[in-house]
Amino acid sequence: MSAEEALFQRFAQNCVKGTVLFREGEPGRDVYVLQSGKISITKKVGDREILLATLNAGEFFGELAPPSSRTQSCWRSTPRPSRT
Repeated sequence: MSAEEALFQRFAQNCVKGTVLFREGEPGRDVYVLQSGKISITKKVGDREILLATLNAGEFFGELAPPSSRTQSCWRSTPRPSRT
């Protein structure tokens, strides 16, 4: 097993459909690499939830913010089973 594969095995997370990985307003602390499936990126505007993007395998997402800094700017959730 390569070093890259070992890292994916160690930190990978399987997500069932509908899993919310983080929400708008939460502290930004992780970056994800989408190994399989899809991720929906949405933002709440008033009482509506707006779809900003749908990411596919091979793409990365997330926000790394300094501990005393910003919070998440939108939601990320899985519209189908996914592995990050």
